[in-house]
Amino acid sequence: MLKFLIIFTRLIGKNKQGYTLIELTVSMAVIVIISSIALVNFNSHDKKNKVDLAAYQLAGDIRKAQSYALSLKEFDFGSGMEIPKGGWGLYLRDLASNIDGYYFFADDGDHRRENNEDYGGKVLFSSGAKIKQNNGLFIDGGGENPIFISFEPPNPTVWLCDNQGASCTSGTNAEIKITEGSYTRTVKVNKFGLVDVE
Repeated sequence: MLKFLIIFTRLIGKNKQGYTLIELTVSMAVIVIISSIALVNFNSHDKKNKVDLAAYQLAGDIRKAQSYALSLKEFDFGSGMEIPKGGWGLYLRDLASNIDGYYFFADDGDHRRENNEDYGGKVLFSSGAKIKQNNGLFIDGGGENPIFISFEPPNPTVWLCDNQGASCTSGTNAEIKITEGSYTRTVKVNKFGLVDVE
């Protein structure tokens, strides 16, 4: 082992050359190019993950509301536990200057959410993920444009309402687009209550 170390130190001592300026410059350029490509791909992948997470979280909670309506889950409206007349639903908000999100609520029969009907707090999408539009019910930008998706037992009937519940329809389809940058996922709810993410 000692012989090996002596030979190795003699070899290192003989090679006193360094790197040339050109070799250092090329090496640094290659490192910078590879790092920038990795950073761009990471940012793009991060946006996709945020949108995917928001879309699947929303679809899961829509299915949860449907499941609660089918199972006739009770809710405490303040006067005691009872089955919500209008079933269970989600109140989605498109906020121009804030993180978008929704409330899970028990519907007293008017197909819209009031504060005393909240089941848990507000669910916020990952930073940057935004609700884009919903068949014209959501208007891009410019403040709050709410929509209500609720499932009324016993079937359950799917209700879609906009403008604080002023315009409600059953038997229609909904498309909720969640976007960040150029990446978009669509959560679809059809008139039979089938929920899909595309």
